[in-house]
Amino acid sequence: NSQSRGFEESLRRMNIPYKIRGGMSFYQRKEIKDILAYVRLVVNKKDDEALFRIINYPTRGIGDVTKENIRLAAQQANVSMWEVIDQAAKQAKVLAFRDLIVELTELSNRADALTVLREIATRSGIIGQFSMNRTPENISVLENIDELINSAKAFIDSENDDEMKVEKRVTLSDWLENVSLMT
Repeated sequence: NSQSRGFEESLRRMNIPYKIRGGMSFYQRKEIKDILAYVRLVVNKKDDEALFRIINYPTRGIGDVTKENIRLAAQQANVSMWEVIDQAAKQAKVLAFRDLIVELTELSNRADALTVLREIATRSGIIGQFSMNRTPENISVLENIDELINSAKAFIDSENDDEMKVEKRVTLSDWLENVSLMT
């Protein structure tokens, strides 16, 4: 399953129509969507959809009532949910989530996409959640996450594969833009 990403990206790049039988697209898998939601929020704090998806994933004790209160406060103040969290959060678990996103954002300002993506997968708790119980399903999920990380490495390598051999820092935003084009 995790090997489908390379095939899908190549087919899309060459504008070749394809169908997936007996499974789903690599980028439609829950674990991939979840990590991409973290990436989207780190890149763009105004992405309320991404924030709402991951604020309590993996479970960190932020309940549905708190999530809905944040959403309503943002709507009433006509600001993003992030602004409500950043300026008005008082609950320790919400503050811990805010601090995590701030730290990942600061890292994304100085590190390449691969480094930040690895940190997101690890520090968010997603890898830990699936590593604790080594079932075949969890192993498959971890392989998919590894393949997503490999896609960042491949993208960085392709961006730095020019004749001048000038290494450039490929940002998380650059990689996300490429993934968005693929999906």
